[in-house]
Amino acid sequence: MEVLTLKSIKKAVQDVVINAVEQSEEKIVTMFARALKDFEQRLTNKIELVDTKLSNRIDEFEKKTIFKFDGVNRRLDDLATTRVKYEDHQSLTERVEKLEEKVFRKK
Repeated sequence: MEVLTLKSIKKAVQDVVINAVEQSEEKIVTMFARALKDFEQRLTNKIELVDTKLSNRIDEFEKKTIFKFDGVNRRLDDLATTRVKYEDHQSLTERVEKLEEKVFRKK
């Protein structure tokens, strides 16, 4: 049996306190590491969600823009096919006027 002296009591208390502090530090470090890992996972999930939403909106915008450009192109094509040059219109107008004169004279 060991005799209790001030020195032995001091050493025993130091051993217990140092051991408890080391265990507490390990627990704190482990908890902190776990919290950081959880935070990283949540942040990664949010970034992926934002990326997905942004990609979807860009795709929608692209589709709408292409549709609008196609519509404008169709209108321009229609305009080009139905447009009559002024000279052609003028010559047709003159021919119709001459025909009308002939038709109305005969009556």
